[in-house]
Amino acid sequence: MTLTAIILFALLASEHVLSRYLVREETECIKQLKLDQDEIIANMDPWSQPLPTDYKPLNDFLACSWKKLKMLDNNEKIQWSRVKSYLGNEFTSAIMAANVSAYVAVAVSEMMKNIMDTCQKQNISGSSPGQTIVKILNCIELQTRERAVR
Repeated sequence: MTLTAIILFALLASEHVLSRYLVREETECIKQLKLDQDEIIANMDPWSQPLPTDYKPLNDFLACSWKKLKMLDNNEKIQWSRVKSYLGNEFTSAIMAANVSAYVAVAVSEMMKNIMDTCQKQNISGSSPGQTIVKILNCIELQTRERAVR
């Protein structure tokens, strides 16, 4: 399996994770914040363009969701170990659903871990917890795309 194929699977998994179905906690936040679910999902498509950093409904939704998923603590600090665990599991599930070999699954999972490490080291911050999360997700997408070009 070539590096290009591995990166392609990473891109597909990334698309699946970042612009996918909503989990229970996310649905709860849509209701709690009285947001339009279709509008939120439409703004979570990182393939057409980076996620909008100044779109308050998306920022509020992500902050709420990440708190419920324990990726953002009560002091509004990113819990990177939880982010890596949760998103890593999501990427692995997406890859395994594609029925790829264990070698590819391990390679993509390792690459995604490295991407999240790279984003963590950048000490990304925004004007609100939600904006910080948007910037982190944009970093993950950008790093994935850059590795696809290599």
